[in-house]
Amino acid sequence: MPSSSGGAQTGVGASCGSSGQPSGSGGGGARASRGGRGGRGARGRSSGRGRGQGKGRGHPDKGPTQPPTPPLSSSPDAEDLVGTTVRRSFDGTWFDGEVSFEHPYYRAIYSDGDVSDLTALELRFLGDGVSPEAKLSFHSGDLDGGWSEGPVVEPYRKKHGKLWVPKGHESQASPEHSWLVQFRDGVAAVALPAERKVEERTDNPPGSWMALSN
Repeated sequence: MPSSSGGAQTGVGASCGSSGQPSGSGGGGARASRGGRGGRGARGRSSGRGRGQGKGRGHPDKGPTQPPTPPLSSSPDAEDLVGTTVRRSFDGTWFDGEVSFEHPYYRAIYSDGDVSDLTALELRFLGDGVSPEAKLSFHSGDLDGGWSEGPVVEPYRKKHGKLWVPKGHESQASPEHSWLVQFRDGVAAVALPAERKVEERTDNPPGSWMALSN
């Protein structure tokens, strides 16, 4: 897994140990709950999972609506996901979600009726297979063990400490594109920029990553 031997830690907060695991008060953080950012439930509602509060079920509003136009976004892949199906796990169970757009957010309506309102960046990650409980593989470089696998814990937050980035790839250290991942030997906050996503492990540089089938 990522370690300090061949990589660089950058950012703010607590330092990282030799295993790449954030230390100090930030620690590894807790696994995202249904009431956490990016979870299920409509934004701004008092019930529903995710952006709402509690464990109630959020449902799309009923009644006629005008077809909205998706906004311009710094994540061009988000608009392409409208009308498609994404997958996400909640408490170990995977659900399919149909993507739509309701100003000002994108929306995933899951197979059990729950909904999740998403920013363009959140939807892009979901479309790329990155969400809490999803599994991915990250290339930390030959000096740090090469490819490591593990489940995603939650989006990166300042409390998690410094980001781990392979040497020579410090430009990838963008907090908003980073996630906390539970690797076999410990947790590490790693950057997952879209331009480093690959479909196979062969002949790809450190910092590359790929989503694993769930």
